[in-house]
Amino acid sequence: MSRGSHTADKSGSMNFQELITQLWVAHSWKAAVSIVATFVGYHLLPIASFIAVGVALVASDFITGLTASFYRKDAITSRRMARTILKIIFYSAAIVMVHVVEEVFFKTDTRILVYMVSAYISIVELYSNLENISTI
Repeated sequence: MSRGSHTADKSGSMNFQELITQLWVAHSWKAAVSIVATFVGYHLLPIASFIAVGVALVASDFITGLTASFYRKDAITSRRMARTILKIIFYSAAIVMVHVVEEVFFKTDTRILVYMVSAYISIVELYSNLENISTI
């Protein structure tokens, strides 16, 4: 494929893969990555607040747990700290997966499954925060 040429259908439009390939060839990998990031960001925007609440509660749990461990004179290990990162990753992934399932199978604007999963995650983390605060 030469620079500047592209495979388009009769209407002159390209599919997403062809667009990314052409951007990569013409403008470098930065343009292609920015398009993909914009595409992903656009589709995750409706659930950004759910992910933000989950991350905030996990971060708060980390801080209150660290403080409670200090008061209980428990050992603070890197394994326990790494668990926070894993919780953020997997809680966010769970919310994204539920959003994708809801978008594909239910095609509604209610996002009821996202609300339910996010509420469950929030309640679990809130309970953990309250446990930690009760020992401080």
